[in-house]
Amino acid sequence: MGFCFGAQWPLIFAIISELFGLKYYSTLYTLGGGASPLGAYILNVRITGYLYDKEAMKQMAAEGLVRKEGQDLTCTGVECYKLAFLIIMAATLVGCLVSVILVLRTRKFYRSDIYKKFREQTNRQE
Repeated sequence: MGFCFGAQWPLIFAIISELFGLKYYSTLYTLGGGASPLGAYILNVRITGYLYDKEAMKQMAAEGLVRKEGQDLTCTGVECYKLAFLIIMAATLVGCLVSVILVLRTRKFYRSDIYKKFREQTNRQE
């Protein structure tokens, strides 16, 4: 997960400028910077935490225990994180798919001479 975050972080701003241009870059830069922490919060706290607590309560009920106010929940086994792991894996695969689509859509552009018009302008000015 750290590798994905580290690879995504420097690229997100180049991707934003390539896809949407520079007209609203500062606004999109701010939103792009908030996407990773927001995604981490949703996936870690809201989804994983909720599913962990739900499985822990299920295990307590199976043992005939009742949770007391303020008591920590403890979950044992692979079932605690299995569904959360699958959800995060699906989100990662969707991100990979979107990246592949972006590569396929921009491949022709980047194979071309993208600096041609700048060289032509420089040659005209000389």
